[in-house]
Amino acid sequence: MDYAVEVIADSSEEWCGNRLTFPTIQAAETYAKDLWSRWAAVRSWRVVQIIPKGWMTVRIPVAKSA
Repeated sequence: MDYAVEVIADSSEEWCGNRLTFPTIQAAETYAKDLWSRWAAVRSWRVVQIIPKGWMTVRIPVAKSA
């Protein structure tokens, strides 16, 4: 399983991410916390599990910022 980080960084309240993936939840959380500490625009973060389903990808939240 792969994991990715998504953030909310504006007033739209929409989760956004990139194509960077991590092999564990812990690695993704470490990246998310580091990003949050460096990028002032990040209002909230979450880790999502990436599940390929045919031609689309399902992203299931598994951890998020407090």
